[in-house]
Parts: sequence; structure tokens; C-alpha cells
Amino acid sequence: MVTIELYCRQLERPVVKETGLAIRRIRMTGHAGAGVQGNDPACAAVSSAALGFCEAASVLQGRGLQCRLESSGRGSLDFTIDSLDSELESWLSGLGSGLEKVLERVYREYPDAVCIERLMVE
Repeated sequence: MVTIELYCRQLERPVVKETGLAIRRIRMTGHAGAGVQGNDPACAAVSSAALGFCEAASVLQGRGLQCRLESSGRGSLDFTIDSLDSELESWLSGLGSGLEKVLERVYREYPDAVCIERLMVE
């Protein structure tokens, strides 16, 4: 089973009177086991979604966002946003919302292969 930990910060958007979550860290460990290694649709889907989020966020590296991506090998990903300008938080929240929707769809299709945990941070 692949475990996906989403470390989120609560956002308040006073202009639109709503709240949301901004992902500050994604930590993935394990293998989904929904197919043979190298040909596992659940693993490919969650890995692609997470890496897409990381790459999109990394575009802003040095322009109001500081982040890092680490991996100890296959079956491991740790992406952390170290600092973020407040005007980028709403954008990041939208990006994170898209990631969560993809991960939820994969979970619905492969509930025994994917575990999603949301952890709140300050």
C-alpha cells in the first residue's frame, strides 16, 4: 500500500468568505501493490499526480516560494514548501485541491492500494 500524507494549512479568504486548505508538504511511502512493479496503475496515478503538483509549484521557486523535493529511492517522495508569499497561497490552494481530487479518484478505484492522510499544520 502506498501512504500519502498531505500536510495542510488552513486558509481564510476574507474576500470570498470561504476557507480552504493549502498543502505544505506531501510525503509518499510504499508501493501500491495493484499490479506488478513497474506496471502498477495505482502507483503510476498517485506518483504522476504528486510529481505534477511538485513540478507546478516548483515553477515559482525563487519567486515567492521556496520548496524542496527529496527521495530516498523508489517508493519514496517528500516535497516540502519551506516558505510562501501570502499572495501565492490561494493559487497553491487551487493546485492542491486538484491534486486531492485526483488522489481521491485513485483511492475510490484502488481502496486497498492507497491510503490518504490529511494532517493539519500551522
